[in-house]
Amino acid sequence: MKVLITGGSGFIGQHLCRRLAAHGHELTVLTRKPRKAARVLPEGARLVTSLDDIENDAAIDGIVNLAGESLFAGRWTERRKKTLFASRVGVTEGVVGLVSRLDRKPAVLVSGSAVGFYGNADNAELSEESPARRRDFGYLLCDAWEQAARPVSRQGVRLCLVRTGIVLGSDGGMLSKLLPVYRLGLGAMLGDGNQWLSWVHIDDMVAVLVRALETPGVDGVFNACAPAPVTQREFHHSLARKVKRPALLRVPSAALKAGLGEQSAMLLGGQRVYPRRLEQQGFIFRFPDLDSAPLKKNGLPISVPQHYPQVQELIVSAEKQTHGFQAEVSRLLHLMIHSLYSNREIFLRELISNASDACDKLRFQALDNPALLEQGDEPRITLQVDKDAGTLTITDNGIGMGQDEVVDNLGTIARSGTEKFLANLSGDQKKDAQLIGQFGVGFYSAFIVADTVTVETRKAGEAAADGVRWVSDGKGEFSVEPLTRDESGTAVILHLRDDA
Repeated sequence: MKVLITGGSGFIGQHLCRRLAAHGHELTVLTRKPRKAARVLPEGARLVTSLDDIENDAAIDGIVNLAGESLFAGRWTERRKKTLFASRVGVTEGVVGLVSRLDRKPAVLVSGSAVGFYGNADNAELSEESPARRRDFGYLLCDAWEQAARPVSRQGVRLCLVRTGIVLGSDGGMLSKLLPVYRLGLGAMLGDGNQWLSWVHIDDMVAVLVRALETPGVDGVFNACAPAPVTQREFHHSLARKVKRPALLRVPSAALKAGLGEQSAMLLGGQRVYPRRLEQQGFIFRFPDLDSAPLKKNGLPISVPQHYPQVQELIVSAEKQTHGFQAEVSRLLHLMIHSLYSNREIFLRELISNASDACDKLRFQALDNPALLEQGDEPRITLQVDKDAGTLTITDNGIGMGQDEVVDNLGTIARSGTEKFLANLSGDQKKDAQLIGQFGVGFYSAFIVADTVTVETRKAGEAAADGVRWVSDGKGEFSVEPLTRDESGTAVILHLRDDA
């Protein structure tokens, strides 16, 4: 089949495109960021930035419409709500318009929706035939989304509407935004934990979409969720067990309402949804319950609800992970700040050298894994001065660091280089300053000119929410917290001393 996909570069879309390409289908993908999409989609996929780029005589056998802005990428202002509607309803109307002008109509449109269609439904058991229990914003959005797709039926196109639950997967989705919090032992139950979560594993989600696309006679509304929904309490405890961390914390309802406003209703409410039509038609779920859903080899759990990212901030802002510098590092910092202060120019040499090494390391690793070159193959180091804020920022697009590397490399362990550096000190400031680069301790020279240093980093190839922020004033402690960072690489932000 020749298949058009909107939202093809998203988490679900990437998995779907790979599956369809493996089935031998020819893909056209609508995307706003073709360069980024080209790095994650199968080779040979045609990328278009507008439906207007598709000619009237184009051969399209089927369409899968998955486009939609994240519900939690910003506070629900009236402007933001319009954006959410436009990204779903507007794109869907555009797809229907495309079908209208095509000389040959596609056989099928598989169009996305969500279990939010049912509104906050408390404990009610819901099937495809159930009406909405509350006409809240989630319902209004999903209903308009579905209604926008229905006109294709009058053009002889088979229509499948797929109401998706929380999608769980080992290599993406929103778990990457919540997982760092749970790994720090800061995972928290939301509200009283009695609200329902309807979920589906990414493999089953893709199977539902492929079945709808490829199987004549399959049409109508389908709930794409596993037959075993869970409460938020159950999900929270399951996630904590899988990362072997406690499940003691809770975010009170009042805090969520104060922090998220209207959005909190999606966290404090839920839907207990069952896939009755899929089951009646003989669909077999590969992962029917949470216990059957697989883990990655590193022990990390499989995914997370789309509505958790902002909750991370409510938890972590109150409880950052704080460490003390290892003794040798503390001694080194004291030396940098007090004994080598007159040779302050060495800090810039060392930080740029570190950035250059990070770029070289990325290029080397990309020889085996080109996908690591998220920002292209041109290494980049930039210096930015903000006189008003009193900061100097050195940024690179190199390999970046994960959380464990940040903790290990920037404070808690005494590497052999640190010990050797201290052992080779002569007492001559200029001579000792030249030793810094030889023993890999140059990062700490930043404290010669800065009273606080912030490092923001994300390792190439990892999810945006796997970023890490490290902060220290060089006086004995540093803090580490999760960070969402769109670009891989590292930024070292120096909060300069008054006399720097």
